[in-house]
Amino acid sequence: MFISQAGGELTDFIIVLRTNDAVKTFSGNMHISLGAGLSAAVGVVGRSVEADVRAGDGGYAACYTYSCSKGMLFVIM
Repeated sequence: MFISQAGGELTDFIIVLRTNDAVKTFSGNMHISLGAGLSAAVGVVGRSVEADVRAGDGGYAACYTYSCSKGMLFVIM
């Protein structure tokens, strides 16, 4: 059985960097992040919220992200 799928997605992000250290960490050359997220989708609209701690060559700081996405997926069986 052959299944093919194709689709696309547009996503808007809001990234909250509350301190100067967070801006330095986010704009550094390399970083690692550890955190948690929550997402939901109904039909073609989805929402996502994440919170994480990023560490890298600019230091470490908290980062909060909210995103809103719209997309379409086609499946051919």
